[in-house]
Amino acid sequence: MTIESIPDDLRSFVQDELGRGNYRSLEELLAEGLRLLREREAFIEEHREELREQIAEGVAQAERGELVDGQEALERLHRDLDERFGEG
Repeated sequence: MTIESIPDDLRSFVQDELGRGNYRSLEELLAEGLRLLREREAFIEEHREELREQIAEGVAQAERGELVDGQEALERLHRDLDERFGEG
C-alpha cells in the first residue's frame, strides 16, 4: 500500500503523522490503526449488554417524562467526569 492509495479524506492525516515521526512507516501506522479498531470492537462486545441496559433505561425515563435538556445533561456529565478523574 502507498500513501496515494489512502482515501483523500485521510491522506493528509497520514502524511502529518508520518511527518511528525510518530510512525516509522505507513505499515506501522496502519498496524496501529488496526490494533485500535480491534480494541474498540472488543470493548463494544464486552460492554454490549451494559450499553443496551443503559439505552433501555434512557428510553424508559423518556417515556416517563424524565428527560433533561442538553445543557443540563452536559453539566451533569462534566461534574461526573470531574468527580471520577479528580479534576476541577
